[in-house]
Amino acid sequence: MIRRTPIRRVSAKRARALKCYSLLRSAFLQANPVCQFPHCNAHSVDLHHRAKRHGDNLNNVEEFRARGRYHHTYVHEHPSEARRLGLLK
Repeated sequence: MIRRTPIRRVSAKRARALKCYSLLRSAFLQANPVCQFPHCNAHSVDLHHRAKRHGDNLNNVEEFRARGRYHHTYVHEHPSEARRLGLLK
């Protein structure tokens, strides 16, 4: 009987990128404690990517935005409005 190695859920390359992302995310939210949605002063708890998180965009700090939970949900539930406001690409 042939022993087969199970397929990894996350590749080694992606695992390294996610480890780096975790450190970048923590540092970014610590440096930006207030939601970056226009005219909002709420505490930021989420890190939003203006561009998709695929490939190199996962750790592209230029695309990071600090968001409170409400506004992070709002951006994803209203993508056309978010694009008009420049919150999504």
